[in-house]
Amino acid sequence: MNGHRAALLIANDEYEDERLTRLASPARDVAELGRVLGDPKIGNFTVETMRNAAEHRVRKRLEEFFAHRRAPDFLLLHFSCHGLKNDPGELFLAAHDTRVHLLSSTAVSAAFVDQQMRESRAGRVLLLLDCCYGGAFSTGVPRSGGADALQAFTTPPDDGRGRAVITASNAMQFAFEGGRLADGSEPRPSVFTSALVAGLATGDADENQDGQISLSELYEYVRGWMAERSPHQTPTWNVGGQGTFIVAGSPRRPIVPAPLPRDLEEAMRSADYYRCLGAVTELQERIQESDLAVAAAAFDALQKMARGTFPDIRKRAKSAVADSRLAPEPGRLDFGRVKQGEDSPPHVIQLHGPPLARSCVVKVKPPWLRVQSRRDEAGFDAWVDTALSPRPLSGEMTLTGYVGTYDIPVEAVIEPAAISTGISFVVDATTEPGENIWVVGDDGALGGWDVGEALLLASDDYPLWHVEVGIPAGTAVEYKYVRKDASGAVDWEPRDTNRRAVVPDAGRYGVSDRWGE
Repeated sequence: MNGHRAALLIANDEYEDERLTRLASPARDVAELGRVLGDPKIGNFTVETMRNAAEHRVRKRLEEFFAHRRAPDFLLLHFSCHGLKNDPGELFLAAHDTRVHLLSSTAVSAAFVDQQMRESRAGRVLLLLDCCYGGAFSTGVPRSGGADALQAFTTPPDDGRGRAVITASNAMQFAFEGGRLADGSEPRPSVFTSALVAGLATGDADENQDGQISLSELYEYVRGWMAERSPHQTPTWNVGGQGTFIVAGSPRRPIVPAPLPRDLEEAMRSADYYRCLGAVTELQERIQESDLAVAAAAFDALQKMARGTFPDIRKRAKSAVADSRLAPEPGRLDFGRVKQGEDSPPHVIQLHGPPLARSCVVKVKPPWLRVQSRRDEAGFDAWVDTALSPRPLSGEMTLTGYVGTYDIPVEAVIEPAAISTGISFVVDATTEPGENIWVVGDDGALGGWDVGEALLLASDDYPLWHVEVGIPAGTAVEYKYVRKDASGAVDWEPRDTNRRAVVPDAGRYGVSDRWGE
């Protein structure tokens, strides 16, 4: 009996209570994650999304979602919203109509979600909790102590069912958002959700390359991905139950060559020239097969015959191997100049070659490059995340398959958007040759505390370093300066607390700082 795979993605980024700041990431979170989870070759989930729904609608849909399930079912629940705690430290998830002083009656309690998970008859339940605590606290909402987010959900009993919770951060950290809010800008997913999407979409989370992504593999991938890009944020998890917890399939399913027919193998080894010639001809036909196992066996066999006895046979075999290679078009991507916050038109990479060559996965090294498979399976769409700070960008995407790899260089330049409101940063700092000063902070425009996305300051008035950053009016930001050398080594300015600034309703707010003071 096959089970049903259902995913409910709940995003709340706009709030009636003015003390809850609008969030930049949830809308893009559910769009990106929903695309991957709904892909029949990856998540194969039936995906439903709720955005900016009232508390009573969220609670009703949650109860419906977990009810009337069967043991083979796999349920995935994803929350992207503000997380709030009351005085005793109980966790609540903010809905569109949540009031911070009436959490029990206007917010979704973690205890309610936990109860629905425990009472469901589904054999597998996974909760992904991507709550932004910092946005709420920065507006004057009291920050209570008490249990961390993970402890709000009970440890699952060993009752034959699998239940797991992965949270974006621990009790002492905030879940950083990816994008800034500005007119015309398109926010990117949060750091946590970006890691989930990257691990699932590329198959990089499939550590043992068995074609399946287990819960432990996904968590370890997310933890490592975030450690590189957002060291201030550490995901946590809690898992219980029996059996292997498989979250998704991997696009990196290994291709196992099929056995060759005995007479074909004998012809390959024959000392008779014409029998070998016939073998090469048949292998050339087999390598074009849509059955990848058959084509893979032919590819391996032709590589062997390319080292054979007869020069002409070797030449024919080498030519057949070369013709079976992947040929992407174009071989280089140049997005040119794109404005910060504006949509980047997608570039299409067409894949040419036999089915075996086109059966490849794409690995994107720079986090600012987005890639999505085309529905016709004949290539990929690629575009640039323009929520980054203005700068030249360079990197590469690697196409990997059974017949080998192909690297495609990628370049783009993010140009500054027109600044109506923002902050003018000036800092007095000395450096050694090869060193530069950068600013990084909690707002997406300042990199979301990701040092790799920090903003470079200009040094034309050394030792004063300066940069102007467009940030929406009324935004309160925390930031620090860092010093980087030519090797990329980072030195944080020696301050116990973060610097703070608030963007005015009009114009730019100027800060004049001194390194470490």
